[in-house]
Amino acid sequence: EGASGRPERGWMTPRLPFALDIALKGRLPLIVWHGFAEAEEGLGENATALSIGTFDGVHLGHQAVIAALREKARARSLVGMVMTFAQHPFSVVGAERPPLLITLEERLELLSSLGVEAALVVPFDETLAARDPEEFVRDYLARILKVRLMVVGHDFRFGAGGKGDAGVLSALGKSL
Repeated sequence: EGASGRPERGWMTPRLPFALDIALKGRLPLIVWHGFAEAEEGLGENATALSIGTFDGVHLGHQAVIAALREKARARSLVGMVMTFAQHPFSVVGAERPPLLITLEERLELLSSLGVEAALVVPFDETLAARDPEEFVRDYLARILKVRLMVVGHDFRFGAGGKGDAGVLSALGKSL
């Protein structure tokens, strides 16, 4: 335990005023960053294993992705992190969206209970939606979040028009 009476966990010991702790049943707290700038500062030089999604309801498919993320991150000494959105992406891209099943706070609590170490909450807006998949991977994932591996679901899409998928992600990861 550190001077604060909280468990020590290297980089994970919150020292930044914007890190929100959600402590659940004796688990170490989930570190939550709001926006890429906070995550970049909070991560420092630490590399990440990342999963991206809305994670609404944190259903069994989400739980399988998170379990794989946690396992792979620990095996490679990476920060196990999820990126989720303050609002549903469909609210920006104009697709019909179902009502959200749980609040953002409930989502973060469930992700924490599954052993996620850190969460990045980003506003999904027109600028993010319009990013080319290559720009998104280069500028956000590689440069800011220092992603070394990703775990995604079978229907994962990203980038302008949903042009990016797991295959595109893999190819871009090899080229960067």
